[in-house]
Amino acid sequence: MGLLFLAGLAATGHYACDRDLVTIEGIAAAAKSSLSDRYTVYSGSLVAVPTSTGGAVNPSSRYLSVHVDRASFPDGLCALVDKVAQGNCVQHPALCNVSLCNAAYTLAPTDALVWLGCTPPPSIYFSWQSYVLIRLRPKAFVPWAEYGDTLNHVVLNTSARRPWNSTSAIIVSADVRTIQQTSAALVAAGLESSAHNFDVINASLLHLERPHVPGLVDRPDFLQTFVRVAEPASAEQLTEYLNVSWPVLLLRAREEAAFEQHAVPPLRNLKTGVNESALAPPLAQLREAVLAHYGARNRSLLSAEPVQQYHLDADLSDDLRCLVDPSFDPEPLPLDPNATTNRTGCGAATRDCLYTGVTAPSTLFLTSGRVLVLLGVNHRRTRKSAYGNLMLSAYVGAKFTDYKYSVTINETDMQGSAHQYVPELPDDVAQNLFAVSFARDCSELGVSACKVVGEAVIGSSERLAVLGRDYLDVLSAAHPDFGEMEPSQLLILG
Repeated sequence: MGLLFLAGLAATGHYACDRDLVTIEGIAAAAKSSLSDRYTVYSGSLVAVPTSTGGAVNPSSRYLSVHVDRASFPDGLCALVDKVAQGNCVQHPALCNVSLCNAAYTLAPTDALVWLGCTPPPSIYFSWQSYVLIRLRPKAFVPWAEYGDTLNHVVLNTSARRPWNSTSAIIVSADVRTIQQTSAALVAAGLESSAHNFDVINASLLHLERPHVPGLVDRPDFLQTFVRVAEPASAEQLTEYLNVSWPVLLLRAREEAAFEQHAVPPLRNLKTGVNESALAPPLAQLREAVLAHYGARNRSLLSAEPVQQYHLDADLSDDLRCLVDPSFDPEPLPLDPNATTNRTGCGAATRDCLYTGVTAPSTLFLTSGRVLVLLGVNHRRTRKSAYGNLMLSAYVGAKFTDYKYSVTINETDMQGSAHQYVPELPDDVAQNLFAVSFARDCSELGVSACKVVGEAVIGSSERLAVLGRDYLDVLSAAHPDFGEMEPSQLLILG
């Protein structure tokens, strides 16, 4: 479903929603007015995350985040949460030199956060995901963990019954009555209920605000919400979309009311019954052909490493542990230059993305004459993922996953890269495979798919690692199941 939305849609012209911004702001103002007798309503916005911030380093995506009025914070918590963020700056570089006093928010059980706006222009992927960014009790730390599935373009309700260029509302809350009252106010203000979505908080997992308890005593969880947009049909239209500030309302209940947990949606099943096992034999054939090609050029196999899955979330097990264990590190993201310790927390991982990776042996570097080869199945071609990439990076502290110290390949780099090795394979089979080389100098390797890796990007004495991302199997509306995929491999030759 999601992969088909781009078909037949024009990639030219300006971005246009089915309602203009003035109309949407009018709906938000009317809803705010009708809710003001029961809630203190603070204004906010959904705004683009600058690419220069160092956070959100997926090279295929742009990000937006929810910002709220600083006045909505409980007394004293603004300074505390910024102190915690700066104290975790080394662990989480995206938190360096920023204030979270409007880029995060707190909620009591009967409060809500509401976004009202338009969805992006046609893209390969779009989602809304909320996180527990900072936990303050009993110990302050940064779990940065999701608590449920995303609202992505496959499942999102919109006014036009299409995922793109359409009006939509998302209500974040735990309480049945709050969600009902907010939804009714939006309908009365002019937004049909068929365009409403609920990001339901499981109150048993989070430290929500406790009414009448001073903020510095209560120390509730700070939440953060990201929107991801990947690979638009028109980069110009996406730029126009990112330049718009979409309205957000934060509702704080004026009077304490009985709390009733809204039904929490079950997690989507990752398994679809569709796998890539038929490609295992030709993938093995490709591997032998690659080794033969480089063997004829006096390079032997030094190491062969299959990628493995990071961040186990079929049942949110890693995310739930991130919420309670400040020392847990589900992904091997190095903290120090020698990679002896890892960054802790879940790092804003999403259940729409399968995270994979492999770390090269500590004695094997990309020195002159050595060649690395990433080979595997093009999961986008097999429709196991909507899009993805593999990033070769220096496994050195904050350099790892930083695009300045990485070389990334995507579907465009993969296309046709297997043909020269296995010309005997049927074209439709070879197109599903890839083999891309990395070297200091590609000119004498006799391959068409090769990436030059400069010394300034990855040093000749720096350890190597690969991080893979595969977003969204549209059959499950979540990330691809690792067991239904043929894993990629990293070959080191020299």
